Amino acid sequence: MDRNRPSPAALNLRSHLKENATKQIDFAKAVGISPGFLNDILKGRRRPSFEKAVKIQLETGGVVALDMWVRKPEGGADARA
Repeated sequence: MDRNRPSPAALNLRSHLKENATKQIDFAKAVGISPGFLNDILKGRRRPSFEKAVKIQLETGGVVALDMWVRKPEGGADARA
């Protein structure tokens, strides 16, 4: 994944915040991260930890699901050896 391109999860989160008129600072407080870290997530520079992704899922009512943050293996649906 291009580190400068937001993930589908980040795009969904951005849309959710906009549709619900939620300020980034308020959402960041609700999930226990800094506003700067949230901004980095939304811009595709960072990804949340598993624990923070769970909190994001809960805060968004499942709109931004936990599995959206997981990187898919390259080479198909199941790239296990």
